[in-house]
Amino acid sequence: MTHRHHRLTILQASCHGPTLTHQTIRFALSEEFRACAVTWSEAYRHEAFLRDRPAWRATMPIPRETDDRDTTRGKFDAPVLVRRHHPLIASWSTRACGRSAPLKLAPPRYFNGQTFAHELGAVEAIAAHPHAKIRGMPLDLDRVEKYAHSMRVLEEHIERSLDKGRIVVVGGDLNYPDVDGPPWSPSRMFARLGFKTWTVGVDWLAWSPGLVPIRNRVIGREQTRQDHPWLWAQFTGFRGV
Repeated sequence: MTHRHHRLTILQASCHGPTLTHQTIRFALSEEFRACAVTWSEAYRHEAFLRDRPAWRATMPIPRETDDRDTTRGKFDAPVLVRRHHPLIASWSTRACGRSAPLKLAPPRYFNGQTFAHELGAVEAIAAHPHAKIRGMPLDLDRVEKYAHSMRVLEEHIERSLDKGRIVVVGGDLNYPDVDGPPWSPSRMFARLGFKTWTVGVDWLAWSPGLVPIRNRVIGREQTRQDHPWLWAQFTGFRGV
């Protein structure tokens, strides 16, 4: 038996919905990053453009005629795009929690995932963007309770994916820094799952055991013209051939 060295490249693109442009989207999907998958935050004004990228396969919910503006924003906030040359295994979109107040910080939230075939195995890329301004708020505040619910939804889904033998990578503006917090805080959730993490502020990449990061890079606001940095990481692993 021989072993080959393979690489998995992920980009987490945290954006500012009102100022995100098609030019910035093209930049994220360009050969500058050579990403296998891109996880997004605040891409909600550009769902049609994202679906129409010929080299990429998008995962996000299907709109309904009854969707209002805020529901639409929540549905298309956190899509996942994967290069089409990686065969699709499965995809999903789930309503992580309902709206809260103020609505600007807490529209209905939807998380998305896409599993694709890669030389390392079945890889599931998940995009998540839960409610904002949570840390330091009363635990019984409705917005905090809904955040906690959305993180439990995410953890339960990851557990099922790990049980299926999938490699899991989560990207997102999780609106919570890498500090100790309640049981549902990202740092404690990922620790329970055995994940490794890399954070810049409230922006996260987290990956399941077995992946080894070999390169990472922060793409600054001067390049993206967005209000968050982007996180780019390349991973390796070994698979018997």
